[in-house]
Amino acid sequence: MILIEDCAHSLGATYKSRKVGAIGDVSFFSFSRDKVISSVYGGMVATNNDELAQKIKTYQEKIDYPSYFWVKQQLLHPVLMNWIILPTYRIFGKYLLILFQWLHILSKAVHWKEKRGQVPGYFPKRLPNALAILARNQLKKIERCNNHRKEIAEFYTKELQTASYQLPVTSERSIFLRYTIKHPDAHRIIRAGWAKNLLIGDWYTTPIAPYDTKIDKMQYTPGSCPVAEKLAKITLNLPTHINVSEKEAQKIVDFLKQWE
Repeated sequence: MILIEDCAHSLGATYKSRKVGAIGDVSFFSFSRDKVISSVYGGMVATNNDELAQKIKTYQEKIDYPSYFWVKQQLLHPVLMNWIILPTYRIFGKYLLILFQWLHILSKAVHWKEKRGQVPGYFPKRLPNALAILARNQLKKIERCNNHRKEIAEFYTKELQTASYQLPVTSERSIFLRYTIKHPDAHRIIRAGWAKNLLIGDWYTTPIAPYDTKIDKMQYTPGSCPVAEKLAKITLNLPTHINVSEKEAQKIVDFLKQWE
């Protein structure tokens, strides 16, 4: 038996005094645009098993690198997001994001084929050096980024302690990629937050995300994951990333308290 760790949301977290990713036989980390660190696309696999390591290496050598156009498209993402889209998000930035994706200047996080159970043409590919450099540079900042996430999570916990939300259990070992809370009107709160340009997350409003995934194409049987289906109706999540200041978090808290 092989124990596989899915560490896509937990880079830097600790479980029972051991770093996540060092517990199983093999572990996978994601560096996509909405993870703990980001190279826009790509990730990392780690193993302490020599046989598995050789199989992974053999597989990697069989696949090719993505096209130069695709790589340049991904490199534009942090530039346009950090310098144009996010600073103007409340005014017109979100419409620029839609326009850039429509014009294929930027790629979408999830390809339409993935939402139908198909594999996009750019998968599987090796992680190109240009994106690997982004990941390596962010790995150097992982402690600072995760400490910031913990501080913002502690702020949410303190400010929402007396509100009518069910809060997550916090600990020094957690990193909180996002701060997930529960409320019976979660979906209405998310939509109202978006209308005010507050980046309240919708992970996950359906058992298979994103919301417009063709469930039948994914061969998902309704009722087969009752806990996931229940949680999808009552959860919303709050941003914790390095660009979320305490002032911004306070705006989100003030909005949430209107729904008590």
